[in-house]
Amino acid sequence: MNIERDFELNPRWSFHETRNYTVAFSLLFVILILIYSNSFHCSWHYDDLVNIVDNTSIRIKDFSWPEIEKSFDSLSGIEKSLHGIASSQATWSRPLAYFSFAVNYYFDGTNVFGYHLVNFAIHYLTAVFIFLFINNVLQLPSLNERYGSYAYSAALLSSALWAIHPIQVTAVTYIVQRMASMVALFYITAMYLYLKGRTAHTIAQAITFYSLCFISFILALGSKQNAAMLPASILLFDLYFIQGINKENVFRVAKILLVMIICALIMLSIYINYDHSAIDYASRMYGMMERLLSQPRIFFSYVSLLLYPLNSRLMLIHDVYISTSLFNPWTTPLAIAAILGILGFVLWKSRRMPILSYCILFFFMNHLIEGSFFALELFYEHRNYLPSMLFFLPVTIGLLNMLDFFAEKKIVFITIVSAISIMMIIWGVTTFMYNDIFKNELTLWLDNTKKAPALHGPHNDLARAYLREGRLIEAYDECQKASQSVRMANVSNKHRTDIILAQYYIMVKDTNKALYYTDKALKHFPAIADFYYLKGLIFMEKKEWSSAEREIRKAISLNPDNAVFHFNLGLIYLHQRHFDRTVGEAKNALRINPDSWQSYLLIADAFKAQGNQKMADHFLQVSRRGQLELQVVTGNAHSN
Repeated sequence: MNIERDFELNPRWSFHETRNYTVAFSLLFVILILIYSNSFHCSWHYDDLVNIVDNTSIRIKDFSWPEIEKSFDSLSGIEKSLHGIASSQATWSRPLAYFSFAVNYYFDGTNVFGYHLVNFAIHYLTAVFIFLFINNVLQLPSLNERYGSYAYSAALLSSALWAIHPIQVTAVTYIVQRMASMVALFYITAMYLYLKGRTAHTIAQAITFYSLCFISFILALGSKQNAAMLPASILLFDLYFIQGINKENVFRVAKILLVMIICALIMLSIYINYDHSAIDYASRMYGMMERLLSQPRIFFSYVSLLLYPLNSRLMLIHDVYISTSLFNPWTTPLAIAAILGILGFVLWKSRRMPILSYCILFFFMNHLIEGSFFALELFYEHRNYLPSMLFFLPVTIGLLNMLDFFAEKKIVFITIVSAISIMMIIWGVTTFMYNDIFKNELTLWLDNTKKAPALHGPHNDLARAYLREGRLIEAYDECQKASQSVRMANVSNKHRTDIILAQYYIMVKDTNKALYYTDKALKHFPAIADFYYLKGLIFMEKKEWSSAEREIRKAISLNPDNAVFHFNLGLIYLHQRHFDRTVGEAKNALRINPDSWQSYLLIADAFKAQGNQKMADHFLQVSRRGQLELQVVTGNAHSN
């Protein structure tokens, strides 16, 4: 885009301005560290497991290019088994996000503190760049006369309202959704850099800022695909606040948008051809048309959560009523009509109310990708993270105008200030309480089952959490509730309950029922390595070593990079007195996971069984050293 020097900004960097920025950044940090102070030790949840904990791709040994490239792989062995993808095939989707997980893993393994620290830093920096962006926007020549006097206040209040809002918890405390927060950080950074380039005094400065803007855009795309809306957001921003809305400019921007849409459609067709699962609704309880009809209603659910964020309305998995036709439920056509009416209104008022118009368009545009025809889940709170970055700007401007209007009426003025303060305190407390729900698997799923009792998934995951705690009766009861749940209980969800029941029956020593439920799951999903592994464990419990070997070999053929599989195959070989094979599989486990101190113990047992006590003692000592090292790092010994 040509640099049109229609105006000049002459910012003077003074001590006063530096102090204001320092105060803003410090206030944001203090507020956020207070309300997120209880989030740094919250455990792994849900998609964290397949994307981080069990994802061998992120377990890098150093920062050489082969190791970095390996970390870009977006699917773990389990997920590849689910999608029928060879474990050796690279699947890049959000490489920068996965690399960030790899860096965390390199420095501190699966200790959650480091991951939460990075997530918090990303959230804080995003709030800082929202502040910087808004503060600079309101001082543009087209807006300065009207809003320049309180640009700083509007920027600080808008960024604070966004940052403390309880709905952001699922993008900050829920570790895997660093993807959502990273894309937002690079997205708003790119917009800020574009603004700085557009208002630069020299060509050299402009080129520098535009180059950094482009790099930020690439980083955003590497974090999550919804960054693809950034060029449209920047183009409309330039039209609204720099070029100005007139017939000539609108036609010029429309032509550019048309070219961008054509390019996007071409890239979309290539992407869908590469990844057919993007539009595969076979495992969903709804089809593409039902998803598209449901999204207008969901759009207003996102808005309502932003305006009315009660703790009772916030949860990881929401129960969404699917629109099965244009008139079922009856709110479907109303939601569609309301969206069309709002879009018509903002376009009509775009010249007179540019900030309100642009912020609404920004919110709507940045929900489009995840609210379109892609075969995704219907509703997640973290999808509001990026679209809502400018949501509170018109609200803040309205509040500041009210304060200005009632400046001479002290009682009214103090009442408004008090109401804003109380609301912010309530939001902060709600965020703190919502963080506490993510403390562990039990607290998360107990909360979710209370708020959405008809859903299959939360009951299923609560059953698994109970099973890990050894609370077998409660685990079985939750499995029964999950089995009876019909909401979103498609085939791919039901098999998870079968596997939990199989694990339950292993623990109560009923191997026949355990085999029944494992075979039931395998009948529907014959390509999932974990199911064969579980079946192998059942045969190990029955001491049927040949059958156990057969099943775990199947698991390894589907996911050869799982250290636990190799360890247990080595254990089977030990019982079969195949000592060389035992050592070989233990070494395979150590190759994948060098921290597997149990594998050294297995090697020691193999040498001891052969009568080589010297080698047995050596590996026993290595095993003990490894166990002690893990105790120092994690606070307690844990298995691989």
